[in-house]
Amino acid sequence: MENKFRILHFTDAHFGVHDPHGQRAAIAHSQIQAAHACGVVPDLCVFSGDLAQSGDDGQFAEGQEWLRQLMSPWPHAKLIIVPGNHDVKRSAATAALFRTVAGNERAYADWRQYAPDHCTHLHPFLDWHQRISAHIPLSSDWHRNSPFAFRFGFDFKGMPIHVIGLNSSLFSCNDEDTGNLVIDAKTLSKHLDSARELGGLVIAIAHHPVSDLVPWNRDVVERLLSQQNGAHLLLRGHLHEHEGLTVSRNVGSTITTLATGASYQTDGSIRNTFATYELSFKRSQIQTQLFEYSPHSGNWRLNGAQSETIAAMLPPPPRRVRNPKSKIEKALAGATSPEAAAQNGHPVDRVMPMDQNMNLTQPESDLDMVLKLGADIQSYLAPYLHKSLIVTPEIADRCYALKYRIKDTARISEKLKSRSSADPDYSVRKMPDVCGFRIVTMYQDQIPETVKNILALIEAGAPAELGLEFAKNHPVEIDVNVAKMDADQTAMAEAIRSAFANSSLAVRFNVKQRPTGYSSVHLVAYVTAPPPYERLEVIPIEVQIRSALEDVWGDIDYRLRYGRGRGDVGVSWMRHLNVLKGMIDALVGYVDVIKRHSEEEPVTAPVGGALVRSMNSGEMQLNRFKNVPEPLRSKMRIAFGLWEEAQDRRTTQGGSPGLFRQAADAFLAILHDVQGARYDNEPWKEDLVFALKGERAYMLVYTGDSVEQLEAETIYRELLQKKPDDAASNYRLGNILRERGDYESALHHSGRAITTVEQNGDEIITKHHWAFDEIRRGFGLTYWRMSEQMKSGDERKAGYLAEAIKHARSVIVTPADPENRLSAINDILYYNWELLEIDPGSSGQVSTADAKAYKYELFEHFQKSKGDVDNLGWHWLDTLARLFHDELDKAREIAMHLELVLENRVRAIRPNIELAKKGSVRWTIQISQHLTADEADALVFCQEILEEVQR
Repeated sequence: MENKFRILHFTDAHFGVHDPHGQRAAIAHSQIQAAHACGVVPDLCVFSGDLAQSGDDGQFAEGQEWLRQLMSPWPHAKLIIVPGNHDVKRSAATAALFRTVAGNERAYADWRQYAPDHCTHLHPFLDWHQRISAHIPLSSDWHRNSPFAFRFGFDFKGMPIHVIGLNSSLFSCNDEDTGNLVIDAKTLSKHLDSARELGGLVIAIAHHPVSDLVPWNRDVVERLLSQQNGAHLLLRGHLHEHEGLTVSRNVGSTITTLATGASYQTDGSIRNTFATYELSFKRSQIQTQLFEYSPHSGNWRLNGAQSETIAAMLPPPPRRVRNPKSKIEKALAGATSPEAAAQNGHPVDRVMPMDQNMNLTQPESDLDMVLKLGADIQSYLAPYLHKSLIVTPEIADRCYALKYRIKDTARISEKLKSRSSADPDYSVRKMPDVCGFRIVTMYQDQIPETVKNILALIEAGAPAELGLEFAKNHPVEIDVNVAKMDADQTAMAEAIRSAFANSSLAVRFNVKQRPTGYSSVHLVAYVTAPPPYERLEVIPIEVQIRSALEDVWGDIDYRLRYGRGRGDVGVSWMRHLNVLKGMIDALVGYVDVIKRHSEEEPVTAPVGGALVRSMNSGEMQLNRFKNVPEPLRSKMRIAFGLWEEAQDRRTTQGGSPGLFRQAADAFLAILHDVQGARYDNEPWKEDLVFALKGERAYMLVYTGDSVEQLEAETIYRELLQKKPDDAASNYRLGNILRERGDYESALHHSGRAITTVEQNGDEIITKHHWAFDEIRRGFGLTYWRMSEQMKSGDERKAGYLAEAIKHARSVIVTPADPENRLSAINDILYYNWELLEIDPGSSGQVSTADAKAYKYELFEHFQKSKGDVDNLGWHWLDTLARLFHDELDKAREIAMHLELVLENRVRAIRPNIELAKKGSVRWTIQISQHLTADEADALVFCQEILEEVQR
């Protein structure tokens, strides 16, 4: 009987798309049922792109649950996913740059060197794919450092199978992708060469048809795929239509293209479909089955008319051999055991072997059962944690080692004896560290993010094939053990607290001071006891997280203290060890400081304005709290000094995350002093605590670290619980929420800040304070961001732009600061320019006379200020270049100045950078990799102006 290879093909689910009839969930659920009932047990499951509608985390989460349910009956099937044009975050894409680079092969070759830095629009998909690979058995392999393609190989009954996943959405950025896309031919060629060496079936998978590629790239990719040693099959999606087509080339090769329609679409004229393919290597045939959804019956049915047998050029069936896996499987499959991974450069302790002679049929003590279950769990969890934390590229930079052990019986007995005296009910069942893991990070400040990763694994649940289940009814326990309650350790504790702020898990959190100087984070989760251990109900699993230096010192300290018998070192030597521990703590902190200072990437401020500005200067804050004792005032001067240095570094060199973090920690250190009991009766205490928390939160916003920005958000929400109408907290929280894409909440908090100021309800920000301008401009900026999310033709786009213009106009009419008036003019002109782009026949929301007056007022300021290259922000120059597009002399002058401003910005960040000739494609690519998406878009636009002037 012939072994036929079976493929299940889905595409274009579009989770998050507008659901006008409320049928989305029902169709998705019924599709899973239909796939399970179709009679095909797949060897390969393919999802060829557009799982999401707009690349949002929530949409990917919906798709992830759908995939999990879909794959549940087939634990051995390989699942492959490739990105589609709707899986990208279009707002993060630099359309103008992408179109320029895709225009010719040489420009693409230059851009390719820096591609990972320019693929931020793909990061939501790539990061999601990395996260779920620990929860769903994915065979596709996407990550930030390699966004082009991947090859996955496996054995099917002696036939080598090579799956090459292609990213055709590399340059997807808007609705005009057709004819402008690129598939990386270099990576494709490399993977085809690797597959050729082993022989077998080659399957290429992409989202788009090859015809959607830019012409120069289309020719190359078609030639590679259809050459004699190319791909046998090409599976795709995108067009929402079914296709089964075999094409022969003159060179003697044949490629079969298979496509299926969308899993879900709102256009009722096109049916929702999925397909199965059964490959017969013996007959060189593919039997296709198309299943489609009937909106009348609500069921999926086989479409016999479009299900057909296709002649295809397939590799011959493998010859029968006694052990087909002996060579093929070893060649195709990489080592996945902890031992093999350790040989590849990741230190991993060996799993404790199970005692094969254990007889579970005899009555056993709890201790015996816990030891056996712990070893069993460890043998499953160790490889899973290793894969999820140590070899996942984005996480591996933090988690470089995994250790684990089962506590020996002597130590268990000793611990039971010491604990039972205080707690008579204490038993081995309650002992959290019988089954223990340790994750070692390189730096201490990487611990909070690692905790977040571990919680995410627990929240998602262990993969079904492990046969383990986390007990969600038991809270996860997190203990932060510190040598002393100083600022640095408590700052880490707060960061860890923020790491689980949005988790659905119940968490018990404690910070414990350990007199022995022990430092580590302990996380305890509970696993439901599987058969035959049901009597135990649950077993705790302890995960310790330490930095590398703390881990090394912990082992040294333990051996010195207890190596010759517990307590045998003596009191005097223990003091020496405690002194050494203090030095180690200082070393750990110092290494983290050096690491932070070495972060040279520019920090993008999540605010509308160009500069960091405090609501009150340091001197004003000191004057406000003039009754505070001098020791505290001195520390406040230092903290504000760090703040000012961080601000100066940001405005002149693009920013320093480390300095902002130092300033934040300095404010935290003062907080700990102020919150001590000695100041309980001081009348200024409550206001000072409020102010210090606000300043710390503002510094954390600019560190560029997502966990610290989450901590800032948490602080602002805490402050608003005490003072709901505090204008500064509402304004700053609104900025954070806007940058996260939570626009409705951002409008709520910014609007509340505006109302408070207008009603004279804030003691610091009045109608004459510069911040009132920024709050109103930020309110308008949020509406503009909302307009950017709308597709062309959506009536809401124009409405949002009109709201943005209204709030910018309010600053122009009643500015608190003359410089802010010019910024608001820039805003209103840009918003109105976009409005005119939507409806060229209208006059927009700004009269022709006002627009002209504003335009020349801005240009006059440019003329006065251009001697100081960086006096005007790039966004002003971008607006001017667009407004004077019909006056080429002025547009050329502005565009050249914009190039100079952006180049100087890059040189401030990278003083030793060697740039190509200004204006060249290579120069553009070099500059763009250090700019935000909006800055890069402005650069490309100004270059288009200069090219037009030359013509």
